[in-house]
Amino acid sequence: MAWMGSHRVRFRGRAGNRLSRAMMGRASYCLEKSVDGAEPRFVKRWPIWRPLLALVLVSLLIRWFDFDLRIASLFFDPSSGGFPHYDIPPWNWIYRLGVYPAFVIGVGGAVIAAGTWLLGRWPLTQRSGLFLAFLLALGPGLVVNAGLKNFWGRPRPYEVQEFGGPRRFLQVGEIGAVASSNSSFPSGHAAVAFYLLAPAFLVPPRRRGLMIALFAIGVGYGLCMGLTRVVQGGHFVSDVLWSGGLVYLTAAGLSRKLLVELPRQLPDPPEAFDYWSDHSNDEKRLETREVTPLSSATM
Repeated sequence: MAWMGSHRVRFRGRAGNRLSRAMMGRASYCLEKSVDGAEPRFVKRWPIWRPLLALVLVSLLIRWFDFDLRIASLFFDPSSGGFPHYDIPPWNWIYRLGVYPAFVIGVGGAVIAAGTWLLGRWPLTQRSGLFLAFLLALGPGLVVNAGLKNFWGRPRPYEVQEFGGPRRFLQVGEIGAVASSNSSFPSGHAAVAFYLLAPAFLVPPRRRGLMIALFAIGVGYGLCMGLTRVVQGGHFVSDVLWSGGLVYLTAAGLSRKLLVELPRQLPDPPEAFDYWSDHSNDEKRLETREVTPLSSATM
């Protein structure tokens, strides 16, 4: 009787351990599917409020120390009364050709999204394509070029009185009268260049090195274009910084809608993670024969 009881305890212990392992396997499978499987793959939540706060603080420093005018004056030639690097290499090459990589990526994303939608396959690839296409249309397109540049009214460096122009200089954050539909704030070319940070949002968080590298490439490319526009007298430093910040914030918000939200129901795990699938029918019958005679003998 005692032996039978201890045997039953041992049997229940083995069954419990196996069931626990099966449940842990099922849970780990579901977690893996939610992170690296079908939907969704990209779970990193890029910060929004801290970069925005940092951007505001840097803008206050630029305004307090008058960095916009100071840096622009480094490239102004008083003898000629203008910015002599506007139309000479390599600045004019970067200005004219530097926007094409972003257009190639954005249009390529739209083509990929349309193709996967027509095929009805690869939902992650479709989300990635939509992200690339929407980010180009919303960030550099709608927010920067079609939105703020048309209504902010900040004059460009070559338009302000300090550099021989007719208009009054406005500090970062000041809104002026709309004299043209293409004001200085923010920089449209720099925004398109900063768009190259978009592929970093498509990298799974476990590949942190690749993510950082792609993000650094995009930021570096945007700063290169921004420096070009400052040297040419087309934009102030704060215009460039806000272009990068607006593109990043748009990407971070868009990624939370397209790349981060979990599906309502995870797919069922394969049978390999089911408890009974780890045991053959012969083993099931053996366990049954092992317990049943003992129960009958004790009766």
